[in-house]
This record gives sequence, structure tokens and C-alpha cells, in this order.
Amino acid sequence: MRTRSLLLVVALVVVACGGAEDSTAQPATTAPASVPATPEGELSGLAVELLADGLSTPVAAVALPGDAHILIVEQTGKIRVFDGERVLDEPFLDVARFIEDEGLEQGLLSLAFHPEYETNGRAFVSFTNRDGDTRILEYRRDRHDPNRLDPSTGRRVLAIDQPHEYHNGGTVRFGPDGYLWIGIGDGGGIGDPFGNGQDANSLLGAVLRIDVDRTDGSGAYAIPGDNPFVGGGGAPEVWAYGLRNPWMFDFTDDAIVIAEVGQERWEEIIVVDLDAGGGNYGWPVVEGPDCYLEASCDPAPYEEATLLVEHLRTCALVGGPVYEGRAIPELRGHYFYGDFCVGWVRSAPLENGTLGRPTEWSRQFGELGRITALSEDGHGEPLMLTAEGQLYRVVPVRESE
Repeated sequence: MRTRSLLLVVALVVVACGGAEDSTAQPATTAPASVPATPEGELSGLAVELLADGLSTPVAAVALPGDAHILIVEQTGKIRVFDGERVLDEPFLDVARFIEDEGLEQGLLSLAFHPEYETNGRAFVSFTNRDGDTRILEYRRDRHDPNRLDPSTGRRVLAIDQPHEYHNGGTVRFGPDGYLWIGIGDGGGIGDPFGNGQDANSLLGAVLRIDVDRTDGSGAYAIPGDNPFVGGGGAPEVWAYGLRNPWMFDFTDDAIVIAEVGQERWEEIIVVDLDAGGGNYGWPVVEGPDCYLEASCDPAPYEEATLLVEHLRTCALVGGPVYEGRAIPELRGHYFYGDFCVGWVRSAPLENGTLGRPTEWSRQFGELGRITALSEDGHGEPLMLTAEGQLYRVVPVRESE
């Protein structure tokens, strides 16, 4: 996110109490929607289907495990429930009183369900608090209402001071390894004035990886033993650094795909094998392939982006999912991404850590507004959110034989 250019938000929750495993609460009883049948006809394009409107700056959509419901994270502090037909009045979680959302990139940002949520009822949120600092909290499913989290169960997992209102990052997701991954920006300001990007000991300007199923005895989490800086050389939570604002990311079985929001010329998509942590991606010494801080530099020590997006029709990259649904089998394995300002959506085939030639799909979408998130429903079908308050599903357009 660059200064004043992106309304993308941050966020997730607040403090308090912990608690025993939720053995009495049951998962929501709504049956998942039917999986799309094998499609017929040649794919001629993509279109969008409006699912919901009137949301308050939605910035993330997450499928409720084992259910057809979609949870929509609003920057202003609520997580709303879309039940397949409408947005319910009762929120899944309301933390508005805890957060700061005055800055364009502040607020409630992200929601991640524990891999065993259906049995343990644990969920994690990220937000900026009243002081503008990042907080990661754990909440438990409500024992009496499986369609919401219990706000009294909030327990702080991680606290990170933020020196500026921009470049907060804020996405939290569980990887295929079962660990919680966190994207955190460099702390804001043009050109990383606080010097966090090249400081491996800082939790800013980095992707973090922590174990929320164990503790080290002094905090709410433990450090995975194979994190790259466990033996020294950087903060043990850090998995990768030298990043400006890794706002969104997704996983394949063996890689992480990071959307890195640039400063002046380049947006970057970075694909990294999950066993290749510890990389330095160069910010702010370099931006993409170019020297940034000085007119000349040696880019050799820094890891390169997998795909570069130049600022021609772009202002801030919005990363999405690697498609694994059934409705569009022609695009399985494609990585979806878009732009906040112009509103285009593209996909590129991802194979063996390489992104192929992108295809732009948004010409058929019409004027949608500012895209804040690309996500997926419980069947892996693409979803899209806009700052103007819409939730869309991306659907195929086919020619009949």
C-alpha cells in the first residue's frame, strides 16, 4: 500500500482470557452448498455475480469451515455472516470498540480459522488497536451460538508496535504446516524511514511464522524449530524479510505466494517454497529489479520477485487465491490477483514455482469499484470484495456447443 493510495485495511482483535478447549459447541448446521457439477461448453470468459451489498469497507472473505457461510471482515470492526442469501444482522464478531480505523490502512484486517476449528472452535484475528499498533488475538466459538465467536474469550497472541499509520500489512493465515503465518509491512513512510525492511531482528517488513498450539512458557506462542533465524541472525518469528507491505498471501501444498505492494514503479508477486525461508527481498535497497535508496546498488544479495507488475495501470496489488475449485477446471492452479485503483483482475498459471503469462479477465465485469480482496468460498470458487461494499462471486462464461 502506498501513501494515501490504498484503502486496504488492517486488523483483528483484542485482549483477555484464554480458556479450555471448546468441547461443547457444535459447528454450524447449515449444509455446504452443492459442489458445482462438471461444466459444459468452452470457457469464453469470466463474469461476476453480486452476492451482497452495503458492507462497510470489506477487506477479507473467509469460508466458515464445514459450512456454506462466508465470513466478511469489515475494516470498521465487524465480521459479518453471509448465509448464501443475505448478510445476517448479528455479526460473527464485533471488535469495533477496540480498533483504530482512521488511517486508510488501519482497522480490522483479517480472520483465520484454526485447522481444527470444527472441533476446537479457535479463530484468530488481526487489527490495529486504539494506539494504531498491530494486535493478533485468539477467540473461541460461542458455546451457545455456533454462528459467532464469543467476544469475551479474546486472548492476545502477538503485539507489534507500529510507528506509522501506513504499511500495516495484517493478513493472518494458517499454512499447510499447521502454523500461523502473518504478513507485516515496514511500518510506513515513504522509503522505509524507520529502517525496518533490512533489519531481520524487526518484526516489521516481514512474513512471520509462529506455533499457536504450543507456548515457550513465557508467551502465547512458540517458535517452530525450523524457522530460519532460530539459531540467531534475526528475530525467531521472522520467516522472510526485506518486504515493504506483504498485504495478502496464499498457499499451495508446498509454497507461499506473497503479493508485495510497491512504492513507485513495481508491484511484486513472490512465490517461495515452504522449505526456503530466510530470504531477504531487498526493500528498500531495491524495488523490484531497480535500485531504490541510491542511484546504484548491488541487487545480487537479494531474492528476486517471481512476477513483476509495473505501475502503468496499477497502484496497489491485491493478492488472491490459487484456484482449486471445480466450476472453472481450465483455471485450476491459476493464481488470481488484481489492482485496487484500476479494478482489473488477472490470473496466471502457477507451476513449479513459476508464474506463466497472465490473462486479464475484468473487461466483462464492468465498473466494479476499488477491489480490496480476492478470496474463495468453501468450494474454492473465487470471491471478490470492493471498498464500495460489494461481495461478488467470479463465475465462468461458457459457449454452448
